[in-house]
Amino acid sequence: MTETALTVTQALVQVSKEVDAIAKSKTTKAQGAYKYRGIEDVLSALHDPFIKYGVLVVPRARGESVMRKVTAKDGAERVEYEAQMDVEYRIYGPAGDYIDATIFATGLDSGDKATGKAISYAYKQLMFQLLCIPTDAAQDNEASSPAPSAAARPAAQEGHGQDSPRWQAVRERLRAMDAEKRKPVIHNLVVAGLFEVTADGNIPKLPYSVADMTKVEGLVPFPVPAAVPAPAPVAPAPEVTDTLSPAHPDHAVETMKAALNVAELPEDIDPAYWYLCEMADVDTIDWKAAAKALNITGKAVLDAAKKIAGEAELDMPERLDDIHGILAHEVRAHFIAGAMAEPY
Repeated sequence: MTETALTVTQALVQVSKEVDAIAKSKTTKAQGAYKYRGIEDVLSALHDPFIKYGVLVVPRARGESVMRKVTAKDGAERVEYEAQMDVEYRIYGPAGDYIDATIFATGLDSGDKATGKAISYAYKQLMFQLLCIPTDAAQDNEASSPAPSAAARPAAQEGHGQDSPRWQAVRERLRAMDAEKRKPVIHNLVVAGLFEVTADGNIPKLPYSVADMTKVEGLVPFPVPAAVPAPAPVAPAPEVTDTLSPAHPDHAVETMKAALNVAELPEDIDPAYWYLCEMADVDTIDWKAAAKALNITGKAVLDAAKKIAGEAELDMPERLDDIHGILAHEVRAHFIAGAMAEPY
């Protein structure tokens, strides 16, 4: 008896059950010493469960890198690179289905590793959130989020640290800005005494008091949402009449012959079927128009395409606009042959 393959969500649940807590075992001295979980820890923890349950993660990154000069405490200038990107992940399960997720990430480096840092951060955050991977630490200080100095953390002050929801929301607003718009905002925060200039860049003076947090929120504007383009008008299905051109293209004639399994075509063929045959580039609108002309549903077209694709070992379509090429030809022939089963 063949077992049914797990869906991607079922496989991820099984992976989550087998992944233990990943402790913050690494220590960095960059921007203040603190512990963190590295990308190697995540890859090592997930390698075997992903193979066991047939999970595949495919990334695609889109972003840009910004170069800037910074002045160290000793007065020396150096170049830094900051990569900002959206990393899109498509996660496949053993049954072939998938889910999509997007993580925004930044990476800062004085060499060529800013992009790699950003992608590593994105992957870690995706896995931490997707699989709910716990840590043995009470707070989560990621390597890309610098820990404030002891001087910036007065013990008597109870305010908003880097894990507070208000600061996290502000940080996401800063990340959403492009580099040119973010520069004057950071400048205003430095002037207001809410950020400090260090050799490693401008960093927040965390934790903030309630009053300071309110000032920060006032100085960091909400991003202006991009205008949503109006949907493209859908062309109405062309009317199928007897006025269609009698001179049909070669591919339409061959499709009709294949559908009827004849060497010569009869003369009295319904124009609706010629319309279906003449579609050279078949997209969603064409299929809907053809289905309407032949009085069949889009679901019937897709079901027939899946059946034919399975028998012919072609790519299995998920939508109407996935039907193309050889599969489109076979589907057209299928419907014409079925509708014109009566001999002339």
